[in-house]
Amino acid sequence: GTKDIDTHNKYYTHGKAFGEHEVIVETNDHNKQLHDFTVEEIKSVLKVYVARTKELSQKNKYVSVFKNHGINAGTSLVHSHTQVAAMNIDPPFVMQELKASFKGGKCLYCEIIQAEKNSDRRIFDNNTFISFCPYAPRFNFEAWIFPKHHIKSITELNDDQLKDLAEVLHKILPKIAKLNASYNFVIHNAPKQHDLHFHMEILPRIAKFGGLELATNVIVQQITPEQAAEFYRE
Repeated sequence: GTKDIDTHNKYYTHGKAFGEHEVIVETNDHNKQLHDFTVEEIKSVLKVYVARTKELSQKNKYVSVFKNHGINAGTSLVHSHTQVAAMNIDPPFVMQELKASFKGGKCLYCEIIQAEKNSDRRIFDNNTFISFCPYAPRFNFEAWIFPKHHIKSITELNDDQLKDLAEVLHKILPKIAKLNASYNFVIHNAPKQHDLHFHMEILPRIAKFGGLELATNVIVQQITPEQAAEFYRE
């Protein structure tokens, strides 16, 4: 516990462990996974994400929505579900992403979207969203989903836009199922009083990090993002 920490040492930071944790049960069918859902069913799940994010944001600093699917993605429950973690801090990783994605008052993600919309890394796009494999992925078959227009949070999406997001997931998730791969997906909303281009990251957990990755954070890939995007487009 924190009572053993030397509070006078500036290197040992701590705070109250206030937060809330919820599990969203996506279906009452134990044998059905999210990649089996129709577009409308996925949209219904996304609407729950929106509702819980709005509710939990009222008394928490940041709300993280994420899904773990498969044993290599850290899940212990086979039944299809998503988790919501509300916390009293802005997550360091999201803040690093926020800092890196704005230069000179411009959103670099907006520029990346323009660069990727006609590239070999593009997967699929519709009226609202574009999906592509990032140029320098951390994971094999990693995929990003961004709204084409700059918005800060999933809570800003209307019903038609949520359906467009569901359509993209309906294209990508069955492909990962064909790989029989565990995966995580994460939703990154802008922290309060900050501006971050809302997006989802889909992270298949096919290869495990070894000593090189852990020692240097240099990631070895077995497949190029261009090959991964071609697989998703097939």
